[in-house]
Amino acid sequence: EVFGPDHWQTARSSYFVAKTNYQADRLEDAERIASSTLETAIPTLGKSHPEVVLLHNMLAFIAQHQDQPSAAEAHFRDALSGSELGLGAGHDTTMMIRRNFSEFLASQGKDEGAVRLAHIVRKFGLEAAADPHPDPMYLAKVSFFLSSATLEAARDYEAALALAERAVEASRGRWYYPWVALSEAHFRRGELDEAISAQRRALSLPDGLHYAGEESYLVRLFTENGDLEAAEEFLHEHLKRRRAARPDGDPLLGHSHALLGRVLLAQGRTAEAVVELRNALTIYDLQLPEDHEWHITVLSDLGAALTTDDAFDDAGRLLEQAKRLASTADGPRASEDLALIEERLAALVMRRRAAPQGATAAMPVP
Repeated sequence: EVFGPDHWQTARSSYFVAKTNYQADRLEDAERIASSTLETAIPTLGKSHPEVVLLHNMLAFIAQHQDQPSAAEAHFRDALSGSELGLGAGHDTTMMIRRNFSEFLASQGKDEGAVRLAHIVRKFGLEAAADPHPDPMYLAKVSFFLSSATLEAARDYEAALALAERAVEASRGRWYYPWVALSEAHFRRGELDEAISAQRRALSLPDGLHYAGEESYLVRLFTENGDLEAAEEFLHEHLKRRRAARPDGDPLLGHSHALLGRVLLAQGRTAEAVVELRNALTIYDLQLPEDHEWHITVLSDLGAALTTDDAFDDAGRLLEQAKRLASTADGPRASEDLALIEERLAALVMRRRAAPQGATAAMPVP
């Protein structure tokens, strides 16, 4: 309103409002805001203006989530052509759109187009790496894409490793994401020790205290490497550093407690696992919605731990609660979580049948 409806700042503000709605899964509101803004912005700003380009990219994602592949593809094409014209073929925004478009085409079975775009991403990434002073984040993002693209033909593990190493070098080892990209590149090449080393470096940096996904990923790497003791050592250390950087009751503290509980449970140290999982559940109960995926996971893990301790009543209650939440949850993990919960409920029934009469003592559960 301050700048007027035709000003680029107005378009940018509307973009962020639409993005917030999209992230909150309010797709209809996000689509309405982005579409009306785009309709106003194109005649005044032009199809190649950065704000128009970003609106097309967002509308492509919205259409994809609304199962409108034709609309999504049209928006991706408009975003890419506008960005190439207005910002340049190798610009960071153009590269982001190109990666998004490649993955979308792969999801639609249009492999040839997806691979063609991936090869262009690779070309510009390698050209950028040859610059005496490259942007480390630019290189790291290209590296991660070349490591993890959906289609095998779109990947290039050698180029991904070279770009990640160059990103770490250009950032003097001080930036978080280049180390994450390097870890991914090593992991995809089957170099597990190197992947663990790079991931530990990432999480030793200040930024590493504020993310959950990379913490989980490192624990998974340790687990795949058969080194639960190293996972436990890392989590104790990480939890100590995180406590110094995050407020009491922060969900990320709960996330660390939950991972530690899972690692202890895998080692057969049930009593210690129960303590950590209860700590996590207490934080989640206060800070997260009941149906949050972290909530579901810790309920399931605590139920499994209590089953092992023959606290069958509490275990059953927690597992049934986890099952109810997982049954209505969305997202890629929901079906996997539900399958594990069903497996644990079956194990509870079997263990209860085999237990001596009366072995149903309840343990206090928050």
